[in-house]
Amino acid sequence: MFLAIFILTTLVLIGYSLHSAANQLIDELRYTTGGVIYLYPNHFDFIENQEKEEKRSVSFDVKQYEQMRAIEGIEYGSAKNYGYVKGTDIRFIPGDQDSPDNHMGRINGIHHSALEQDFLDGNFQICEGRHLLPEDSTSLVISHDLAVLNDWSLGDEIHLTHAELDLIEGVFIDSLIEKTAFASGTIVGIFEGVTDISGNDQQPTAGRYENRLYASHDILVELELASAGMFNDGAVLLVQDPASMSKIGSLLKDIDLEWEDWIVRQNSFNYQKIMEDLEVMKHLVFMLISFASLVSGVIFFLLLAFRIRGRVHEAGILLSMGVKVQELILQFILEILMVAVLAKTVALGVLIMIEQILQVYFFGDFSIIDMGEDVYHSGIQNVKMIYQPLSFGSISIILGFGILLLCVSVWICSIPFIRLKPRQIMNKLS
Repeated sequence: MFLAIFILTTLVLIGYSLHSAANQLIDELRYTTGGVIYLYPNHFDFIENQEKEEKRSVSFDVKQYEQMRAIEGIEYGSAKNYGYVKGTDIRFIPGDQDSPDNHMGRINGIHHSALEQDFLDGNFQICEGRHLLPEDSTSLVISHDLAVLNDWSLGDEIHLTHAELDLIEGVFIDSLIEKTAFASGTIVGIFEGVTDISGNDQQPTAGRYENRLYASHDILVELELASAGMFNDGAVLLVQDPASMSKIGSLLKDIDLEWEDWIVRQNSFNYQKIMEDLEVMKHLVFMLISFASLVSGVIFFLLLAFRIRGRVHEAGILLSMGVKVQELILQFILEILMVAVLAKTVALGVLIMIEQILQVYFFGDFSIIDMGEDVYHSGIQNVKMIYQPLSFGSISIILGFGILLLCVSVWICSIPFIRLKPRQIMNKLS
C-alpha cells in the first residue's frame, strides 16, 4: 500500500511540476524570443509602357521614426542608412572582380547594431567590445577578418571617404570619382561570422560580409551618404510580444508615410516554431504522466479493495460488538492516512531532488535567452535556467486532493460489507 501511494503521488507531483514549467516557459518565451518587423525600401517603380523598372530614392525622417518607436509593444528600434566607403589606408577582403577602382566596403548607419538581421539570426556575434547604441557618435563595429587584415584593435581610429558602387557593362566600378567628404570613426566592437554565409565568395568586394562596417549615423552624414535626421534604408522594430504583431502592424500603417515606397515584413517564425514544438512536448508529457497516474490509481484502488475485503472477519467482529459503521470506516481511513502521510512525505522529498533535473531534461532545448540591455550592449546573451518549482500552494492542493480521494476510495471499497448485518458477515465467514 505504501509503494502504491508513493508511486501515484510522485507521478502526479512530477506531472504538475512539468506542466507548470511548460506554462511558465511559454509565457517567458513570448517576451524573450520576440518578433521583428522589418521595413525595407522599395527603390523601384515599374514603368508599364517601357516594361522596365526605374530606381528611385526613398526615405523617412526622424519624426516618423519616433512615431514608430512610440507604438506600444515595440521594445527596441533601429533606423538605417547605408552607403559605400573607401580609405587610403584600408585593405578590404578581395571579392569577385576585385580591382583598385571597386576596392571598397559597405557601411551601414544604425542605432542598434544588435538589431541587424544577421545578428538577430545568429549569423554574427560580437567577439570583442560591444554593439552600437543610439547614443554613440563617430563609432564603428567591424568584422574580425577586417581587423586582422589591417592590424586594427578596439579603440583604433579608421579614416574613411565616400564611394558609390555601380555595375557598368558587367564590371563593378566606383562612380563617385571626386572625393569631397571624409570622416573618422573609432572601433568600439568587433564581430565574427559564426555560420557560413551562402554565396559570400561570389560577391564583389563591397558585398562580402567581412567588408561590412556598422557605424553611428553621424559618420554617414559627414560622408554625405545620408542627410541628418533622414533614413534611406528602412528600419528594424523589435516587438516584445509576438502575439501582438498584427495589431502593431496595423498601427504602423496609421503613420503618415508613403507606404508604397516601403515593404513591411513581419517575422515571428522563431516564436511560432518554438511554441509549436513546446506545445507538442507539453501535451506528450501530460499524456504520459496521466496514463501512468491512471494505471497507478487503478492498481492502488484494487489493492485497497483487496485489503479491506481481507478484513471482513475483523469488521464483522467489531460490528457485532456494537462498533458503529461510521467508526469502522473512520478506523480504516485513519490507518490508510498514516501510511499515506509517510508515502506522500517521501514522494515530496523525491520531487525536490529530481524536479529541476526533469524540467531541464524535458525542456532544456527551449532555452530562455534574457534579451535585456546586456544583449544590445555587449551582444552577450544570458541563458536563464529553466526551473519552475511547484509552489507551496500547488503542493498543498495536490496533496490535499489526494487525501480526499483516499478517503472516498476507502468508503467505496467498504460499501460491500457496510450494507451487511453483523450476522450476515459472520454467516459468510462460516
